[in-house]
Amino acid sequence: RPVPGCTIRINKLGRYDDVSFEYDANGNMIKKTAGSVVTSYVYNIEDRLTEVWNEEAGTGSLTASYYYDPFGRRLWKEVGGVQPHFHYTYEGLIGEYDAAGNELRRYGYKPESTWTTDPLFMEEAGQYYFYHNDHLGTPQKLTAVNGAVVWSALYSSFGEATINVAVVENPLRFPGQYFDQETGLNYNHYRYYNPEQGRFLRKDPVGINGGINLYRFVKNNPLSLIDVHGLFCVTLIDVTIPLPAILVGSDIKNEGEWKRLSASPDFYSLTFGSMIGIALEVIFNPEFKYGIAHCVAIKKIICESKYEREGLRVTSEYCASECGFNSWGNTEKVLLKQYKSTDLDLQLMLVKNG
Repeated sequence: RPVPGCTIRINKLGRYDDVSFEYDANGNMIKKTAGSVVTSYVYNIEDRLTEVWNEEAGTGSLTASYYYDPFGRRLWKEVGGVQPHFHYTYEGLIGEYDAAGNELRRYGYKPESTWTTDPLFMEEAGQYYFYHNDHLGTPQKLTAVNGAVVWSALYSSFGEATINVAVVENPLRFPGQYFDQETGLNYNHYRYYNPEQGRFLRKDPVGINGGINLYRFVKNNPLSLIDVHGLFCVTLIDVTIPLPAILVGSDIKNEGEWKRLSASPDFYSLTFGSMIGIALEVIFNPEFKYGIAHCVAIKKIICESKYEREGLRVTSEYCASECGFNSWGNTEKVLLKQYKSTDLDLQLMLVKNG
């Protein structure tokens, strides 16, 4: 739930009650102080959370560490020496395994559903448990094959869960979110979400194109909207449509180009990070053209260069640079000649010209 307190520039939450917060120059929350307990958050160069530390009475300890793949998917975390590994498909998280490769949990989703939405079942230790979800796709209960309730929860409007039954553990929360018991945060793919505050820990990567509050969750309308990637809202009209689903109409600044792009098979054949990079440029830049051409050209950049791990950023900046305007997240035009080759320039020109 939103909480009263002090907010500072670009809607960073400064404090509420006896809790205060600090941020780095990139807008990432780096410290939370609650009485004598200090929690520190450490980020990598791509602003992904990598470590959480707790300090009390002058003594600090590592709470958790996290590791990601090039597309922002969390591959493993380590808590107290235990290291579960996460496996994904285009449906999202499908399995958790220990460091030796033994299965811990397996998940199944409604066919054709968007990233980690509408879970159907969880399998653990050879037993199957079935999800009962609300209108958003948020798990409310898990039942065993005999119908017994083995997990249930009540939620605040912004997703803070009160667990009533916990025969088994269920980490799935709002669509696209995975609850970390060690921190109380929900991993939401590109950002971490605090359900107690109803806010993200880092600012919106699209900047003020997503609104003047860079930390808010689903436009403060969590009863009707979902955010499966921590990037933008989707409605509940049809969350089975592939990325990026149905965006809130007022968010789309370039509707004609977006319709052409979202109907193109070339778009959905890209790597995940590249899809998001191009989608964000198309959606938030009214002057953006040739989105489909960039889908074709960008494959060479991502697949044939050392910049594969930076797919989202490189794709976005390259597309903006080609069209002569600023990329989201940047204050000035970025020229990316180092990402390009003669073959790539020729290919892009040919596709643009039909």
